[in-house]
Formats: sequence, structure tokens, C-alpha cells
Amino acid sequence: MELSLLVDMILAAGALGTAAYGVVDGFKYSDGFASAGFNRIQETMGANAYASLGKAYGNGYENLLRAQYLEGRKQGELVRTLRQGVRIGLTENNAAAMADEIGVIEGEDLKAIAANVRSGEGLSDNQKNMLSRFELAVDARVDAAVALADKSYKSIMQMRASVAAIGLAMVGAFGLREAGVANMNSGTVETLLLALVVGVAAVPLAPIAKDVAKAVQSAAKATRRRK
Repeated sequence: MELSLLVDMILAAGALGTAAYGVVDGFKYSDGFASAGFNRIQETMGANAYASLGKAYGNGYENLLRAQYLEGRKQGELVRTLRQGVRIGLTENNAAAMADEIGVIEGEDLKAIAANVRSGEGLSDNQKNMLSRFELAVDARVDAAVALADKSYKSIMQMRASVAAIGLAMVGAFGLREAGVANMNSGTVETLLLALVVGVAAVPLAPIAKDVAKAVQSAAKATRRRK
């Protein structure tokens, strides 16, 4: 295979990957795409800590979280919303269950703290220390939940982009073959395999296609000099 052809194929695959990402990104506001990885937040935070957000933000809290999740996740308002929501949503009724989920304070102690906060009574130094440990643990749990959700989101979107890239590659390959383009006279099976290989490689290559092409050119030049 000629060097120029190999470089063109690498750049073309990278462009295809970019296009596939664009196709997937265009659907990100649909419910199925927007929710990718979102369930990891509740799983990591714990059911009771997550449900406490309803006390802070009302019955539509999930709509709020999903909107913030879609817009920014780690860089947006989601982390702050989750942290503050758990603090505000802590009550005598859910304190024991939340303490069991977070695991740094006894349920009865956290329940007593929540009762004192509700009644307006001051907290002892020991209670303040326990509440600080609980809030620090909540912050860590929220950070972990959002990080895992973000990782899951990116993995799912990359997989979907790969599927889109394979589909685009197949359309392009068969279109070129039908148009009688040179070197596209292979059979149906060969064309499918070619499209599959290009489609699978397209997404990982998209961010680095130019660098890979330059590396191939540099390696070829270095080989010629040695000869």
C-alpha cells in the first residue's frame, strides 16, 4: 500500500469518527441519550441519600438533575446541587438510613443532630464534629457518583458513535462501489468487512488522526534515510 494512500485512509477514518460523534451528539437531548450513565448517581449515592433530594427540590428534582447532568456533569452545577440537596434533605425520618449508607456516623447520632437542627437547638462540639464528618463523606460520595456516571456516559456515547461510524462506513463503501470508484470492485462480503474495519477504527482515531498520519509519514521518511 502506498504511503499517501495509507495516510489518506487514516485521515478519512478520523473524519468519519468525527462525523459519527456529530451524529450521536445531535441526539443527546432525547431521553434515551441524555440518561446514559445517569443511574450510576443513585446507585453510588445510595437510595435514601438520593431520595432526600426530593425534600430539598420538590417532586421534580429528577428533571432538574437530568438537565444539569446533560449540560455539564463534572463541570456544571450538578455536583453542588447534589451536595446541597443532601444537606437540606436530611431529616429525623431519613437520618438513620442515610447514616447506614454513608457509614461514618451512627444512625441515632445523626437522627439527634437532625432533630436539633429542625428545632433550632444548638449543636454540641461533638455533634458539630460528627456532622462535619458526615458532610465530608457525602461530598466524597457525590464526587464518586458523578465521576462514575460521567465515565459511563462517555463509554456509552463512544459505543453509540462506533455503531454510527460503522453504519456510515457501510453506506459510503457500498455507495462508492455502486459508483464504480477504482479499487471498490470487491464483493459484498469484502465490502462489508472493509466498512466494519474502517467503522471500528474511526471513533478511536478521530481525536488523533492527524498525529497518527504525521507519525506514519515521519516513520516512512526515517526508513528511507536508513536505506
